[in-house]
Amino acid sequence: MKIALSLVFVFLFFSMSNAQIEPGVLKSDLSKDVCLTTDMGEIVFRLSDETPKHRTNFIKLVNQGFYDSISFHRVIENFLVQTGDPETRPTPKTLPEDPYTLPAEPHPSLFHKRGAINAARMGDDTNPSQASSGTQFTIIQGKTYTDSTLAVAEKRINNWLAYNKIIDLGI
Repeated sequence: MKIALSLVFVFLFFSMSNAQIEPGVLKSDLSKDVCLTTDMGEIVFRLSDETPKHRTNFIKLVNQGFYDSISFHRVIENFLVQTGDPETRPTPKTLPEDPYTLPAEPHPSLFHKRGAINAARMGDDTNPSQASSGTQFTIIQGKTYTDSTLAVAEKRINNWLAYNKIIDLGI
C-alpha cells in the first residue's frame, strides 16, 4: 500500500563556520536537526556523527531538494516506513536519479530501535558488502513488547545464536 506524503525538509537552527566540506554541504549543516514535514505532521530527527558518509550524503540531497514531494512507498505497520525512491515523485526532477550506493558504516552504539532513521539497503544475499542506497531511507516504527513477548523473543534469539555457534564450530 502506498501512502503519498509530500516531504519538505527544513534545517533547524545552530551555526558554525560556513566552510564547504564537499559540494552541496556546508560545515554548519552538520550541526542541525532535520525537520521532515509531511501532510500528516512533522518529524524532527538528528543525524548521527557516527555515520559521516551517510550524514553528509543525506544533507547534500536535502539541500538539493531531492526529497521534496517524494512519497513513502513502503509502509509496514509496527516495522518501518521507507522513502527516497525518485520514481515516487509526481513530477520528474533533474537530481541524482540514478541509483548509487554508499559503503556500510556500522557502529556498535547504533541499532534499529523505534524512531531510528537509517539508509535502506538490499538483503545480504544480493548485497554481501551491505552497501546502502544513496537516496532511500527508512524510519523504524518498532513494536511495543510486553515482558512475556520479550521473553519469547529473547529465547528465540538465544536459540538461534546457539544453533549458529554450533554450525560455525563445525559440530
